Amino acid sequence: MRASKDGEHISGAEEIVESDRVKELSQQLLVRALSHPNGASAEINIKVEEIKTKIDKVSALPVTTLTVDSAEQGWLEVKRQLSNIFAKLESRPASNIDNIIATLKNTGKMRGAIIYDIRQNKCITPDPIRGVRVSCVGADNARSYANKNHFAEALTLASKTANAKVIVGEICFSDDVDYVTGYVASKYFGYVRITKLKEVGEKRGGRIYLYDGSKDNIKKCIDYLENTPVIVTGVPESPIIESKTDKLTKAIAQKKETNIWRNIRVRNNSTSFDGVSTVIMASNDYLGLSTHPQVVAVSANAVKEYGVGAGASRLVTGTLPPHIDFESAIAKFKGTESAMLFGSGYAANTGVIPAIASLGGVILSDELNHASIIDGCKLSKAETIVYCHDDMTDLENKAKQYKWQGGLIVSDAVFSMDGDVANLPKLLEIADKYGYFLMIDEAHSTGVLGSTGRGIAEHYGCRNPDIIMGTCGKALGTEGGFVCGSKELIEYLTNSVRSFIFSTAIAPSQAVAAGKALDIIKSQPERIERLKQNIALFCKEFNMPISQTPIIPIIIGDEKKAVEVSDKLLKAGYYIPAIRYPTVAKGTARLRVALSSEHTMEQIIGAAKAIKELNK
Repeated sequence: MRASKDGEHISGAEEIVESDRVKELSQQLLVRALSHPNGASAEINIKVEEIKTKIDKVSALPVTTLTVDSAEQGWLEVKRQLSNIFAKLESRPASNIDNIIATLKNTGKMRGAIIYDIRQNKCITPDPIRGVRVSCVGADNARSYANKNHFAEALTLASKTANAKVIVGEICFSDDVDYVTGYVASKYFGYVRITKLKEVGEKRGGRIYLYDGSKDNIKKCIDYLENTPVIVTGVPESPIIESKTDKLTKAIAQKKETNIWRNIRVRNNSTSFDGVSTVIMASNDYLGLSTHPQVVAVSANAVKEYGVGAGASRLVTGTLPPHIDFESAIAKFKGTESAMLFGSGYAANTGVIPAIASLGGVILSDELNHASIIDGCKLSKAETIVYCHDDMTDLENKAKQYKWQGGLIVSDAVFSMDGDVANLPKLLEIADKYGYFLMIDEAHSTGVLGSTGRGIAEHYGCRNPDIIMGTCGKALGTEGGFVCGSKELIEYLTNSVRSFIFSTAIAPSQAVAAGKALDIIKSQPERIERLKQNIALFCKEFNMPISQTPIIPIIIGDEKKAVEVSDKLLKAGYYIPAIRYPTVAKGTARLRVALSSEHTMEQIIGAAKAIKELNK
């Protein structure tokens, strides 16, 4: 059956059935043509032919469903599936996957499918208007055709196509305006449903067959697709959808199998796991201020005065003196005009980056930036260009390429998994030269870098970036995040950052505690000096160059071995967790040692010896 209106194709369907079902099926197809979501048909052509040749039987392809949140994610899955198919081929296709997808998306008014030669990297469809139509095919189960069953019909066609020896893969998404699911099919991986490849209401659709054969075989291939009678057995009416529980169970099992499953360990107090006294060498409390008596005391007093929570967003119920006092103190400490407090450093990054990106331009982000920066970039929906880690030549080339747009350059000051320090002077130079805002995440540099702990600008002896982000949850030993900058910047952010506007403010007691921690850092610079001495001692034990920061990775490589070494260290009295994918790249699992000014010489030497002994 073919249906059209004003010469435009609306719907088509074909089925091999027993002779006694012809009348029933014709009536169903007529109803479908007159009530199709793409429009009611003005012309309907129903043709009945008797099959006199042998009918082949093939099994339906196994079905997998990939759930995605957007069409953009869906097409990324298409790329991944094509890469998997190409990896199976001995012919080493020359095709560019992006070119294949672009060809599919620009099918135009072709009524059938495109045949794409992956060896020659080009379309070889003989008839560019008609295309190629898979026909002379049916399923062994009787079903109604009054309403289109996208899944069952597509699986039937794809299963026949996968049995054409020179077709190694197929991509399809429907031109029906209300059906957004598409698929990638192949004999290697079956029928992979991808839940979203376009938006509802979009008329665009297309089908492309990936041809891997000589040009002499193209006629045979088309003849099989269009003229060889095939019945597909075992086609279900609908895809089998995993239950919610099955999905969770499967995801958990997969993480355990790949050694990236994480368990939350219960810490009885500041130094004890499961009742065993342990040296914690993983904390970001670099100066030991989380348990400092003065910090604890002012926090307790603030709870009595202000209560345990702020109650609401500061723009709803007003702000409190502890918030204002800390903002003034941290701005002065960092050498900026103004500052603003957040519930966490994560909230600061995921709020500030989209707010700045909304001013226009692209985002240039270091490839090893923290997850909160990556998520902030994603939430911004701005075009994000990732530059090679700390590669200022790569950054400048990319900044130059987009200088007509401008935008934001964002980088960690200290990279949390490797402990290296960003090149702030060069970042400032590139940002100024090409007109970008520069944002630096000082989560791991505040209280650590510079002679007085003021951070990366003091470390290099240069001026501040446009936007300084930091956290109270590391060297300040408390919780919350902050952003420092010009008065104009903070005024803009206060009225633009969703994670500030729509979140309850941090507890006043935490703001008071952070302020006291800041006072201690300013009045006791010996803590910073002691931290540097501990870093030097640990590095000496491993005969490695002295790190500029207290983050020292011990690379293990294998995820399973990293977990085993970490477990053995805990039994030996040292808590140093294994850091694995997705926090770091696969195959680069590590022990992330984080030193403190409060670690003793005996603890540091003991930990170093234990690591060397257990990592043999």
